[in-house]
Amino acid sequence: DSEKAMTLVTNGLAICQELGIVGLGRQLEALRDRVKSLSAPAPGHPDGLTSREVEVLQLIALGRTNQQIAEELVIAPTTAAKHVANILGKTSTANRAEAATYANRQGLLDG
Repeated sequence: DSEKAMTLVTNGLAICQELGIVGLGRQLEALRDRVKSLSAPAPGHPDGLTSREVEVLQLIALGRTNQQIAEELVIAPTTAAKHVANILGKTSTANRAEAATYANRQGLLDG
């Protein structure tokens, strides 16, 4: 939970400043920056799809199998299958053909 992490880091920073603990304060500032970057909204992909899932979805629309997706993206076939399962769940599609249609309707195949 990035909100809770941010609260804890902010509280820690306040304590460090109050007690004059410079080294730990710097570490907490770096951690605060990292938490901010992790909690930044993802690019405008529909239905919470990640950039990688969009990439996999584009390959699905091209008719690639999980094995072909894995080879093209240099990932394990099980990872490709997991991405496909996540895509089907997030897009509420029943199969690869529906997912390809979804990608086309969402404009994810342009370019």
